[in-house]
Order: sequence, then C-alpha cells, then structure tokens
Amino acid sequence: MEKVILFFETKIATPRPWGAYHLCCMCVLVACVALLVGFGKKLRANPKAVRRMTAAAGVFLIAIEILKQVFYGLHVGENGIYWDYPWWVFPLQMCSTPMYVCFALLFFREGRIQRALCSYLGTFGMFGGIVVMLLPSTVFTDLLFVDLHTMIWHILLVCLGVLQWCGGTAGQKAGDFIGCTILFALFAGIAAALDGALPQLAEEGFNMFYLSPYIPVAMSGFVEWFWESVPYPVYLLTYLAGFTAVAAAIFFAARGIRAAARKSEARSGQKEFKNE
Repeated sequence: MEKVILFFETKIATPRPWGAYHLCCMCVLVACVALLVGFGKKLRANPKAVRRMTAAAGVFLIAIEILKQVFYGLHVGENGIYWDYPWWVFPLQMCSTPMYVCFALLFFREGRIQRALCSYLGTFGMFGGIVVMLLPSTVFTDLLFVDLHTMIWHILLVCLGVLQWCGGTAGQKAGDFIGCTILFALFAGIAAALDGALPQLAEEGFNMFYLSPYIPVAMSGFVEWFWESVPYPVYLLTYLAGFTAVAAAIFFAARGIRAAARKSEARSGQKEFKNE
C-alpha cells in the first residue's frame, strides 16, 4: 500500500501553460470535439446513446475523483500510513459540479429537469472546462497524478458540453436556460453557505466556488482586487451575474448554431429527395 501511495506522489517538473504537455492535451481536446461534431447527425438520431455516453463519463469522473480524494488524504510517514485530509481539495468547485449533474441524469427521464441538467453541462460546465484548458496555470502542479487528472477532467467537461449540443439533449427554450441557471445558483448557494459556515477551514484553503468571505481570490489580480475592494454581497452577486452572462452567451450561440445546422440538414435532405 505504501508503494501505491508513493507512486501517486510521484513528482515531475511543473508543466508550463502552452508548453509541450498542455499543447498535447489541447490537441486531444480538439480531436475529441471534432469527432463529436462529425458524428453529430448520428448522435441526434440516437438520444439514448448520448445519455449513456453522458452517464458513462459521469461514472468515470466520480471514479477518478474518489481516487484523487483518497490520494490527497493518505500519506506515508515515519510511523507508516496516516490520514490527513486537505480541505481545499473538497469536491465542490465549479468544475466539480458536472460530476454530480451526470450522476443526477441517471434518475430523470426525458423532460424539463433532464433538459435543464443537460443544458447545465452545455453551458456552465463547459465554460469551466474551457477556462481551465485555456488558462491552466492555477491547476498545474509538480505531482504527476494531479496533472493527468486535471487535464483529463477538463477535457471531459468540454466534451460533455459539446456532446449535449451535438446530440440534441441540451434544451432549446429560454426556460431550459432558466432551469440550468437555477441549478448553478443552487450549487453556488451551497458553496457560499459552506464557505461562510466553516471559517475554521479557511486556514486550510477551504474556498468552494471561490466564494469564501475569508480568503482572497487568487484567480487573477483583478478578481483579487475586486474581492478586496467591494462588500462581500456585491462580489457574490457580480460573480453570479458574470457566470450567468457567459453561460447565456454560450446557450443562445449554441442554440443558433444548432438551428442553422438543422436547416442545412433539412435542405440537403430535400435536395436528395428531388434527385431521387
């Protein structure tokens, strides 16, 4: 067991943003997205397959997250193996939520709730994945397993989002976007409540959704300055409004692209019918 723990603690040189490792991961992401787009028509014809793929991805995310949590908690010391859990890795960040959404999809049949869940994956979830894939400086470490985990995780987040749009499971109506926004607000509300209720964990870096009123946000210089300069309620509302605005842009842009693709498919189908 000690050898397994030490293996997961294997250290490497911290990857550089847009270095060789990051670029290889970006190539994998582009290839996966291209495949999903290329098979979009077949995916839309088989929504059950899309749901199964989404569920399988969710199970995989849960499995590697459990592995990550155990890896961070178990350590090898002079007296053998011991448990010391770092609360900053608790799985309730923005990019953790698609794991729970995929799991929830197993319990809902086709309908309003399912569309809201799929729309969440195609907007808020995908946005989180895109941000980290483009700006990975805050997630790269000198631990091999963590670097592999984080890139696999965020590649999957982007692919899950693209899958919902290409597979036709994401909603098309404004009500579907409202539904996924309510879900986002629920996640953020739980995170903010835990951040506020557990100040004793702030010293260990417990900062879910980066909404802690006790810990400065190290995401960027501007965000840190904003957090320090305005009252916490203003920061919280701005945070929610900003994420919602970006998600809305993704939702309505993707909806427009999908509508255009359907029209193009319909026209090509009519031409084939006339030729026959």
